Amino acid sequence: MTKAYLGLGSNMGDKQGFMIKALHLIEEHRDIKLIRTASFYRTKPVGFIEQDSFINTVAEIDTSLTPRELLQAVNQIEELLDRKRTVRWGPRTIDIDILLYGNEIV
Repeated sequence: MTKAYLGLGSNMGDKQGFMIKALHLIEEHRDIKLIRTASFYRTKPVGFIEQDSFINTVAEIDTSLTPRELLQAVNQIEELLDRKRTVRWGPRTIDIDILLYGNEIV
């Protein structure tokens, strides 16, 4: 198992609901063990600033997935939660980024 950290954010619709659903989907994945999450924080948008504020958190996980497989898994979760990539840095129901993956630089 490899320790990894995921950054999650939402700034559309039921932001907190999307965050909770994403964390549940991460937790339900057979190759990911959710260890703990930080509190939810409200942040201002960066880049495209004419949008609603975000709710963000970080999740610590252990996973047997490779970095690419983990990226595919979190992208599938984003799709399940209706993530649309129409505007760079634009509004989103959920955004899940891999912040750290073990000691690897990918």
